[in-house]
Amino acid sequence: IERRVLTLPGVQSVGLTTNLPVQCNCNTDWIRIVGKPFHGEHNEVNERDVSPGYFPTLKARLVRGRLFNETDVKGKPQVMLINEALARKYFPGEDPIGQKVGQGDLKAESIREIVGVVGDVREGALDADIWPAEYEALNQQFDSYFAVAVRTEQDERTLLPLLVKTLRQIDPHLD
Repeated sequence: IERRVLTLPGVQSVGLTTNLPVQCNCNTDWIRIVGKPFHGEHNEVNERDVSPGYFPTLKARLVRGRLFNETDVKGKPQVMLINEALARKYFPGEDPIGQKVGQGDLKAESIREIVGVVGDVREGALDADIWPAEYEALNQQFDSYFAVAVRTEQDERTLLPLLVKTLRQIDPHLD
């Protein structure tokens, strides 16, 4: 999908995500940090699966570490990015790069290594607080849904019909 959309006139970049920005503080995960004390607290964070092109498309700032790349795929070590709000809340005064985070039960398959910190992206409503967020590599997941984010240099109203046509050519059942 990304390769095809990148060929459309005026398209500068493309990224995939399970939730677009300014949509909701939803699709959350309960996290635990490996090696830190845990007393049953409910550490709820936004969880998004994103492709390597997602943050460049949003022009989100990489604060430290690295972004996802094409080698972050199923079968490779699981990695994640976090936003600055998560870094401030759960790693105050620490470097989160290299730390491991898992779901509340810390099952081995849920543990991911933090490889990057990105600037806060407003996931919820414009008047909502920015929540801590974790971003997982879309290519390491098998989600059945996603949204396409496109940065274009032309009027989006002229691109949208062509974008829909292209997506329908790839799979007529895409909504």
